[in-house]
Amino acid sequence: MKYHNFDDNAINKNKTWVVYSKDNCPHCTRALSMLNNRKLPIIEWKLDEDFTIEYFLSIVPAGVRTFPQIYIGKTYVGGADQLVTYLSEMEDND
Repeated sequence: MKYHNFDDNAINKNKTWVVYSKDNCPHCTRALSMLNNRKLPIIEWKLDEDFTIEYFLSIVPAGVRTFPQIYIGKTYVGGADQLVTYLSEMEDND
C-alpha cells in the first residue's frame, strides 16, 4: 500500500481539496466530477491504495463511516451532499 506524502502548508495555502474515496462509489465519482468541472485542485486518496480504514476512522469526525469524505485544506466539508451545499455557497459569495 502506498501512502501519499504531501505538504500540509501547500494544501492549506492553495486551498487544495482532499477527497477520501473508494472504488465503485457513485457518490465519490459525483463529488470528484463536481470538483473537476470547476477545475479545483484535488488530491484523491483511495481506500486500500492510499490509506487504511483505521487511518480514515482516525481523521474523520466521530460516527462518520461513508464515502467520500472531503476537506478543503484542513477544513472538513463532509460527504458528496455537503459538497453540493458548500460549492453553492462558494458560488453565491463570488
